[in-house]
Amino acid sequence: MTAQDNSHIRVGIIGAGQNTKNVHIPNLQAIPGVEILEVANRTIKSAKQAAREFKIPVVRERWQEVATSKELDAVVIGTWPYLHCQATCMALKTGKHVLCEARMAMNVREAEQMLRASRERPDKVVQIVPSPFTLKVDSIVKEYL
Repeated sequence: MTAQDNSHIRVGIIGAGQNTKNVHIPNLQAIPGVEILEVANRTIKSAKQAAREFKIPVVRERWQEVATSKELDAVVIGTWPYLHCQATCMALKTGKHVLCEARMAMNVREAEQMLRASRERPDKVVQIVPSPFTLKVDSIVKEYL
């Protein structure tokens, strides 16, 4: 299938930590037409383990290989926040949709850079996963805003 085939979405994983393995990968694999094709993690050993566990066919040694892969339509960024900005911007620049774990960025400057990159690609969906740790206080924050 090609990237233009809207019934099939090819996904790569950048950072296969606990939340990504417990939530994102299984939920994406349960959606008809979604295929997880590539994974990169902090070490090649842990990337290979995630690939075996979830039957992901391609293991990449570097996250940049996933972000720039011509075989993918979208990436899930499940790394610690220090990499969110760089990985999001690179994936967008190479034409991918992005699902990024919360916290969005390390600081306001990075968040603004990510916002600019997303606005430069209005044809792509960019989503930050809401942190489950704030859900209890969200209504209070909304009141203050």
